[in-house]
Amino acid sequence: MSAPGLQAFHIGIVVRSVDATANLYGRILGIDKWRITEAQHKKSPWNDWMTDSRFKVAYGRAAYQTIELVEVLEGRQQYTRFLEEHGEGVQHIGFWCPDIQTAVSAAVAEGAEIVAASIDEQQNAVVQLKPGSSTSDIVGALDQGFAYLNLGMGSVQFEFLGPNSGRGGGGLREWLAERYKQDRSLAPVV
Repeated sequence: MSAPGLQAFHIGIVVRSVDATANLYGRILGIDKWRITEAQHKKSPWNDWMTDSRFKVAYGRAAYQTIELVEVLEGRQQYTRFLEEHGEGVQHIGFWCPDIQTAVSAAVAEGAEIVAASIDEQQNAVVQLKPGSSTSDIVGALDQGFAYLNLGMGSVQFEFLGPNSGRGGGGLREWLAERYKQDRSLAPVV
């Protein structure tokens, strides 16, 4: 069983400095504008290693691809672990998916395992998966939000971003659309 209806969204790159990397990538790839924002994640109640965290995210467009740069400013989460274990680099490839529960369940059926997760203040679920774990409680919470999938091959993960249905209005697509509506040519596909 595969995840139906996936659409390419972005390449997620963990960096030590969003500003320095955006400057360099901008010169090399011809990205003259980046959309930069800060975000926060609450500590996952089921993951003792993770903490509340704050990070900086930049989105730019080049060669028909959205590039996402992520810099952790405070705390520990999946990006922190990636930086510690691999250094700067591509941490994930992001895909929009119409049904996050089906997509994550399909990945788990193929061997993915949940290793980290959180639910933000807007009730968006954030889940990181790695081969082999039990998922029923977390998958059940994924009517919106996003999930990281580690397939056990190399360091690059897949990120599935779901629709904004269910509990409480606006989700990631609305969040992105609101922040980038002034210049749609630079916006990630929403």
